[in-house]
Amino acid sequence: MGDLTVKRTGATWLGIPTARWALAAILPLGVAWGALTGAFAELNLVRILPYAVLLIGGYLLSAPGNQPLSPPRAVGVVAAALAADVLVLRALTVVQDSWLRSLAYYLVALLIARGNSIIGGIGAAVTLGYGLTWGVLTRAAPDAVVELLAVPLIAIVAGVIWRVVLRQMVARERLDRADAVRAELQARADAEAVEASRRELAEIARQARPLLDRIVAGEPLGELRVDLRVTEGAIRDRIRSPGLQRPILTDAIAERRRAGVDVLLLGEHATETPLTQDCIETIGALIAEADSGRVTVRILPPGRDAVASVVHQRGDGVRRTMIGADGAVLARV
Repeated sequence: MGDLTVKRTGATWLGIPTARWALAAILPLGVAWGALTGAFAELNLVRILPYAVLLIGGYLLSAPGNQPLSPPRAVGVVAAALAADVLVLRALTVVQDSWLRSLAYYLVALLIARGNSIIGGIGAAVTLGYGLTWGVLTRAAPDAVVELLAVPLIAIVAGVIWRVVLRQMVARERLDRADAVRAELQARADAEAVEASRRELAEIARQARPLLDRIVAGEPLGELRVDLRVTEGAIRDRIRSPGLQRPILTDAIAERRRAGVDVLLLGEHATETPLTQDCIETIGALIAEADSGRVTVRILPPGRDAVASVVHQRGDGVRRTMIGADGAVLARV
């Protein structure tokens, strides 16, 4: 449905092969009708030319594509319609062969519907003006003039309505599709967020369960103090600094916490800089060097030379190490 109502509507479905074949099929049917009604009793070039001209106009009008015609092609359609109109009015009877004139005006009307509104509107005015002028100059009866202009005028009005209504339909369709896409993307994002939360909770439960089982089993809390400290810190790190959840870091952090070192991880959720393996190894090595005090690891926001910093606070002072994306130590103070 989306392909029918949106993709092809830039050319009002007139740029597809089916439209070209439909326009081409009209002329043989008209020839058959003319033969049955005696329109070719006097066969000559002037009677055949309108069919050839309209065939060319239909070919130009149904040029493949999803957009309005180029100006030269659009002018060609108008020229073909006007030429056919002139030939019909000069060489054929109005009543007997009025369908040829109707087809000529429908080409102009379909040109407007295809999106060439300005050229199509000028063409409609010129062809209608020519028909009206012909009626006045030939002193045609009023009912003949009405018959001369009624169907062409209706065709042009229909072309304008077609274009206007179609644009409104397409606008609504695109709006509905945009809303549907936004809703789908939001639903997908929500589902992914829920799934990510479930995975995270499952991992946290996996880390905490062994310790909880030991507590339920009645093991004294005094003997679990170190394990409680390590597990609580690991869960806090997982929530606060997901970008630092690498085995080389988590193992080093757990080991230092068991040794009595306080390790704190600070991450930037929204602007977190992806860390290379070399950078992770450098951070892990700096953590492993700490034998006391507190180690604070921070992922720095983008736009800086350093992507991470490691601050080691001990009783004899503070040492800050700045680490680059390639793992190199940029500064140590």
